[in-house]
Amino acid sequence: MHYTGASQSTVAGTRAISQTRMTIMQRGLLHGVFCDVTCVGRFYDFFEKRDGRWAIVVRQPIYEKDRLDPVPPGAAWLAGEDVAVP
Repeated sequence: MHYTGASQSTVAGTRAISQTRMTIMQRGLLHGVFCDVTCVGRFYDFFEKRDGRWAIVVRQPIYEKDRLDPVPPGAAWLAGEDVAVP
């Protein structure tokens, strides 16, 4: 599931930048344990007005925080190398 919050935009002529807070939530199986994953961050959308219409040219997600929680209470936890970022 994706949730978006309020947006803040700055317009300069035929270009604009918009920042929107977001949260992504999902559930998945990791090494036999169901886990809830929550990602929190922002979308930066870069707009241009072309032929009288505004459109997104680029969307840049910025991830600020990720969280991994085992669903069953007391589930065996994962070793550090299982969740290490390369």
